Amino acid sequence: MLCLLKFFKRVLHRSIQRTNNKVTDYLAKMTSSDIEHFVVLEELSHETKTLLEEDTRSNILEESISN
Repeated sequence: MLCLLKFFKRVLHRSIQRTNNKVTDYLAKMTSSDIEHFVVLEELSHETKTLLEEDTRSNILEESISN
């Protein structure tokens, strides 16, 4: 990841709690731990779309409470 940073003028890092990032957790569990496998999702599954909507609502609510 650090070698990629040199290609960007500005990088913003934002920490998101695991409970508010269900999509990433779900996708990570889908992939194999074997480096020989590469997963390409051409379209989001219904479950992934639902998790994304939940994450978005949760993060918006968290931001509005913290401000």
